[in-house]
Amino acid sequence: MGLLGWLLSSVQESIARILLVVLVTIIIGFAHLHHCVVGSVEVLSALWVNPEIGWADYFAFLGPSVLGNILGGAFFVAILKFAIARQEGKV
Repeated sequence: MGLLGWLLSSVQESIARILLVVLVTIIIGFAHLHHCVVGSVEVLSALWVNPEIGWADYFAFLGPSVLGNILGGAFFVAILKFAIARQEGKV
């Protein structure tokens, strides 16, 4: 989703923005990548409707999901910035 925000700032037309949103969310869904926002909504909804799911389950999901998004996002941005710097001859 961080990639989505970054890519949306690079396009001007509404249709291109809609296509980017659809493309990134499809990739997240088909690759079974748990995103902390989407997953949080799903688990929180389950918490409200299913008495077998408690707050501990919610935080057990949310902690690794947020940590994975932080590490994965930082790694992805570092790779992109390195590639851009290398292309510009700064590295």
